[in-house]
Amino acid sequence: MKPIFHKAKTKELPFKLTMLLAFFMAIANYSCSNKPAADTETRPEPEMIESTLFVDSNQISAGALSLGYLKLHSFYEQVKSSGYFEVKPSDKVSISSYLGGTVNQISVNQGQTVQNGDLLFTLQTPDFINLQQRFIESKSKFEFLEQAYLRQQKLNSEQVTSDKDLQQLKSDYLTAQASYLGLMETLKLLNINPETVASGTILSSLAFYAPISGHITEININRGSFLSPEMTAMELINTRNMYLRLRVFEKDVALIKSGQTVWIEQFGDTKTITEGYVMEINRKLSETNGAANVFVALREPPKQTLIAGLYVNALINVNETKTMALPLNSVVSVDGVDYILVKKADENGGWLLEKHMVVTGLSDNDYIEIINNHYFTEETSFVVSGAFNLIQE
Repeated sequence: MKPIFHKAKTKELPFKLTMLLAFFMAIANYSCSNKPAADTETRPEPEMIESTLFVDSNQISAGALSLGYLKLHSFYEQVKSSGYFEVKPSDKVSISSYLGGTVNQISVNQGQTVQNGDLLFTLQTPDFINLQQRFIESKSKFEFLEQAYLRQQKLNSEQVTSDKDLQQLKSDYLTAQASYLGLMETLKLLNINPETVASGTILSSLAFYAPISGHITEININRGSFLSPEMTAMELINTRNMYLRLRVFEKDVALIKSGQTVWIEQFGDTKTITEGYVMEINRKLSETNGAANVFVALREPPKQTLIAGLYVNALINVNETKTMALPLNSVVSVDGVDYILVKKADENGGWLLEKHMVVTGLSDNDYIEIINNHYFTEETSFVVSGAFNLIQE
């Protein structure tokens, strides 16, 4: 026979008493929830000072110690590239002759520097003498017909001569004028003063002068050789305003914009850095290597002599990040931890220094980011040169 369980009868509490108990229970719960936990403590900021040291005036001088400050420095994401220097088309000149002839004098050597207007070479040709002769004859005929035409106009206005005679003379006059002016411009193209020839002076040789200042890169003639109009006698370039042609691959082309700074170094020479800026971007990719040409101009004339075709390495600064930084030599790494020296005070002609542990970030050839720079102020001075030996001791 199963046991029978009876539900105990409970006596209901009055409504007011129930509400009062609920009120006190709520107060108790609130007090417990706002009581601070026994194991909760405020954690202090980590101590960054490792040690202190003193350096006297002799140590400062012997160690070449110097002080500096935190500064806002720009770090860049960089695109690596390479390329070579080119001469602008406007600074490259090919010297040729409109007339064929024999070279009888060469006044320059290959590689020589010349100035605008310097004599390069001379050419002897019967065509040049004939040209001057024809010019003198054409000028004489033109002046004769000009006077005759003016007289005929006056006579025709008085109805002394027919209109037909006037028209014929006008045609002859205009033909002579065209021939005269054409020969005059031909002489000017050959750098010959028409007035000199008109005075009766006929030159026996044709002289060629440098149209720009620069360097002679090619000489394709010698004394006694025949120079025809389709030949290039010499090539002259001006290297003062050369630009750099860089090759940037497809994945990086979208990052390149006009005006971005470019750092340039010659192959094998990492100490000589030349600064330039992006001038133009060719948006057409090469079919052979999938790269685009980026043209870079130099901000200032280079200290070293540049050579057309000289290959270089380059870094294009694309994305800029500004942050507080110190000179690179300020930070010394010991067992994977970075340290700096902070000047605490001046004492007896020397410095009281504190060795601080720092957290570093971005860096370049000159500066390194100090991430925990909030520990320092604008007036805090740091040992920026000579810190290595002091920290390693």
